[in-house]
Amino acid sequence: PTFKMKLSDEDNAALDEADKIWANCGEDPAGKRNGAETKTVSVTVPAGGKSTVADLSGAGAITALKVKFAVPMDAEECRNLLRQLVLSITWDKDAAPAVWSPIGDFFGDPMIYKPYKIPPVGIDDDGKWYSYWYMPYASRANVVVQNDSASPVEMSWEVTHAPLAKPADSLLRFHAKWHRDAFLPERKDRAPDWTLLKTDGTGRYVVTQLNVWN
Repeated sequence: PTFKMKLSDEDNAALDEADKIWANCGEDPAGKRNGAETKTVSVTVPAGGKSTVADLSGAGAITALKVKFAVPMDAEECRNLLRQLVLSITWDKDAAPAVWSPIGDFFGDPMIYKPYKIPPVGIDDDGKWYSYWYMPYASRANVVVQNDSASPVEMSWEVTHAPLAKPADSLLRFHAKWHRDAFLPERKDRAPDWTLLKTDGTGRYVVTQLNVWN
């Protein structure tokens, strides 16, 4: 709708709600959910190996993921580790994970470790990374961390899940993918194009994060 300086009561209510969400970044924007449970698990992910963070059965939704681990002080070592730790999540009976992303990229800080907060993801002042994406599943949710570094990594995870408010078949599954390219070829008719996403079917496109190193 066309912007009007004098906001309606409905507009003011929506603005107040947005202010409330942005003022409480680091907390679930949906508030406390009925029946929600939080599983805390400590894992040591071996060098070149994987560790299961959570393997949930039945219907439900992951409503929060939080993790804390030691981050190198050296900038290059930090950047490398945030790409070498990879999060994958598989829903139901899928053959391949729907979420596959380096830890740093998934939580929105792939290059330098610095606390920041926005509603869906961020890093608390105490160094805990958080995600409040809503992730429903019908029969199973399998959360795994892969470590491609040369040393084992100790991690402390919190996985919050809650009962579904709607039938699982009526809910879309959360997906997150990551890829990179460099030195794209020149095109004669325009500057080099770079494809962010190719997908088919029904869905809701929620976010792109783009990081440029040069």
